[in-house]
Formats: sequence, structure tokens, C-alpha cells
Amino acid sequence: MRRRIYPQLDLMKRSFYLMEKRLIFFFFSVLFFLSSLFLQIYTM
Repeated sequence: MRRRIYPQLDLMKRSFYLMEKRLIFFFFSVLFFLSSLFLQIYTM
């Protein structure tokens, strides 16, 4: 039972790690976009 569950857990961990990387990248891009937008509005 434990042997069968472990690889699945490992796979979930790996996919979660990839998702985390993507989410961090997405978060930074959104932050950059918002800051540039704010600067554009501020300098107008």
C-alpha cells in the first residue's frame, strides 16, 4: 500500500513545484505590469 502511494505523492510534489514556479513567474509579471501602469498614470 505504502509503496503504491509514494510515487503518486512524489509526482504530486513535482507537479506542485512546477506550478509554484509558474505562479511565482506569473505573480512577478503581474506585479511588473501593475507597476509600469502605475508609473504611466503617475507621470502623465
